[in-house]
Amino acid sequence: MPKYTINIDAEVDKLLEELGGKDPEQKGNLIQKALASYIYLKKESKPDHLSVSITDADQKIVKNVDLP
Repeated sequence: MPKYTINIDAEVDKLLEELGGKDPEQKGNLIQKALASYIYLKKESKPDHLSVSITDADQKIVKNVDLP
């Protein structure tokens, strides 16, 4: 598997720590999952609009998030 080095700012690093702890491997896994999710959403969305709907347990939309 290819390896990459990325530079992230302190704010993103803090978010990664909140989500997965200080373990660098876990941070890498989070980044991989985020990219995979983004690619999936981009493929499944309309070409001119990419958004995600967050729902509660009853499938009621709590929030819509427009993605770049």
